[in-house]
Amino acid sequence: VLNPRFVDTSKVLFKESVEGFAQYMGTSSSLSKVSAGRYAYEVRVLSKRWGDLPFEELTPQQLLDWHQELFNAGRAPGTIHQKHAALRAFLQYMEDFHQDSNATVLLRALSKLKVPKRENNGRKPYAIGSEVMERVLEITGNSPLLGVRDKAALHFMWDTGVRRGEVVG
Repeated sequence: VLNPRFVDTSKVLFKESVEGFAQYMGTSSSLSKVSAGRYAYEVRVLSKRWGDLPFEELTPQQLLDWHQELFNAGRAPGTIHQKHAALRAFLQYMEDFHQDSNATVLLRALSKLKVPKRENNGRKPYAIGSEVMERVLEITGNSPLLGVRDKAALHFMWDTGVRRGEVVG
């Protein structure tokens, strides 16, 4: 495993850089473990494409070709966003930890690529009314421990508007 600092990237293959990135994402990232794992996975997939290429030889044109292939394959906007975010995180890692000037060039090129807007299918956020909330609180239960916990979580969600995953996670 490569030490993430002080590696001369002029001789490092893309695939070798990917493993350092995956290790970094697993231990030092501010992302959730699921997101960090997904980013590492997406960059490993790119490693199959550019793996034997020295990182310094990766060009903005190759990024453009990859980006165009995503569109031509009919990928959903969310998928394209995810792949771009993973690549952006990898390039940022290369720039920050390896002071790689090619990463800076590639980050600039990636930022200029147009990513499709995500569609919301016409759905609008739904908020329950206070009478529904009162009924939900009534049926939550009166257990001394669980009822109090559940009601506190429901009040917190109702008052702040956070999603259930933010409360649980």
